[in-house]
Amino acid sequence: MIKTERHTPGDTGGIDIIIVNFHTEKYLAECLGSIQALLKKHLCASVYVFDNGSEDGDLTRTMAGEPFVQVITPDSNQGYACGANRAVACGKREWLLFLNPDTVLPESVGPVLADLIERGDPDGNTIFGLQSRSREGTIHQDISHFLTPTLALLHATGLGRIFSTILPKGYDHTVDGEVDQVMGSFMLMRRSWFERMGGMDERFFVYFEDMDLCLRTRQAGGRVLFSARGHYIHHGRASAGRRGQECLLYWWKSRLQYLNKHHPGLLTASLGPVTYLWEPLLRLLGNALGFSTGFSSADTFGAWKKIWRR
Repeated sequence: MIKTERHTPGDTGGIDIIIVNFHTEKYLAECLGSIQALLKKHLCASVYVFDNGSEDGDLTRTMAGEPFVQVITPDSNQGYACGANRAVACGKREWLLFLNPDTVLPESVGPVLADLIERGDPDGNTIFGLQSRSREGTIHQDISHFLTPTLALLHATGLGRIFSTILPKGYDHTVDGEVDQVMGSFMLMRRSWFERMGGMDERFFVYFEDMDLCLRTRQAGGRVLFSARGHYIHHGRASAGRRGQECLLYWWKSRLQYLNKHHPGLLTASLGPVTYLWEPLLRLLGNALGFSTGFSSADTFGAWKKIWRR
């Protein structure tokens, strides 16, 4: 399990836990509390919180009584990838655990985490993810296949709902196995592998940096493994809930960046107009018909207006 403490020079064993915070102080306090609850167990960990310009609440108050946490405060919002890379550079421990601030680690995850570290990565080239659940115990279906231009087009045009049989079969979230991508809300890997991959691609301000890292890992001969033996609680979209318009814009932008990086060509080029013209209309229609689109009509319309103002 995890013992949390300040990092000291020369202390390189254990885990550096990396948390990028943005307007999630309420959730962050619970996240840190769950880490601290594992304090007396036998693995060592340091916690680095990169605070991306939060304004709601007093982060200092959130950190009260948490001497094991080091906070990095930039002058402005640097985005997730940049924040994660800078936080990683502050530590020296052998393993890295990227954790969202709106997550909770139950004590039962400790032995699983220890086992993965001790025996799960003999080749030093693996990214691990665990099963994600809601507080009520519902298993989130968040392990995904790599995005391709065809898949993006099916989703953006709504054709994926009509021709769902041609979509890749989803992963079984109740069994261990090798997958394309695990969620960035919980990603465990060796520091040496993260550094070999060049860290997070900072061209992704937020979203798709986790898929990009997993794809680069697979392309370099590494593995991405999902374990259902342990789970963590993920509230989900804690930052997006208050800034839906901004988050939807970043999600569209990062999706196009990912496709242009890994799948350049005519089909990817056609996704720009589809994304910014057709998809907002479909989202508004879906919301009106009672379908879940992930963003409210107000946020979708607001994001659409911002596109045309630019």
